[in-house]
Amino acid sequence: MTILRNSWCLILLCITLPQASIENYPPWFQRRTFPRWFFEPPAKTVVGFDSAKPLRDDAYDRFCSFITMRTTGFLRVHQYEHLGQLLFTDEDSISFLYVPRTDVDTSDLILLDSLKSAVSMAGIFSTDSVAIDTTPLSLFETVAPPKDPNYIYGTGVSRVNLYNPLWGWMKAESRAIRNLMEQSVFSLYTLERSKDGRMERASWYDFDLRVENLEIVRRWFCAESGNAAVAVRVRKGSISPWKSENAFQLPLPLKPYGYMLHEISPH
Repeated sequence: MTILRNSWCLILLCITLPQASIENYPPWFQRRTFPRWFFEPPAKTVVGFDSAKPLRDDAYDRFCSFITMRTTGFLRVHQYEHLGQLLFTDEDSISFLYVPRTDVDTSDLILLDSLKSAVSMAGIFSTDSVAIDTTPLSLFETVAPPKDPNYIYGTGVSRVNLYNPLWGWMKAESRAIRNLMEQSVFSLYTLERSKDGRMERASWYDFDLRVENLEIVRRWFCAESGNAAVAVRVRKGSISPWKSENAFQLPLPLKPYGYMLHEISPH
């Protein structure tokens, strides 16, 4: 068995972004539209991107992973006060893996529609002939989804590149899945201390989880912050400790400019 494996480390510093509105963006960006299916993907569909691999192959990875996904790794969060402001850094090493399907092959996915944004493409696929809405929708018309109490939701954001917005949604999708995992951690350790009247808190999230029937609920654009946002969800009870080792790597997050996976044989 061959395992595709990848982990990454990310250090982030939270800053407060100035408030913005549609008037703060270039006119050509204000006029930019995507088909509605990109923001509101119908059930039984999957959206693939061509940043790391061919469009159809990426869609297949996501199709399989959203049925059964394994997320394993850790997240460290360090909160502290500096000049009267509460800041934090986080560091993670997370792998998203999936179990290959035996009943569906890459060629079974039907391309229903696609869009191109600068050097990137996105396409919507399904194993059935699903009706999709191709109505052009402005980024500024998109909104966050309502929430159903029967589901657990995760939300991720990433700064939008005005010239190629798809990158932002690719990154936001993986962060939304990570946010979902943070709500279902396997173990959590927290250490707090106060030094010279300043608060510091260090938290460690450790997890190895099985996620079943994950859904991409909606993508939208936050004009106030300039962020792409993605909401994912699973039904309550669909996240449990992982008990099987038969898993392959899901390539998330997809990084711009040819982010590739490395193939490793297990020992």
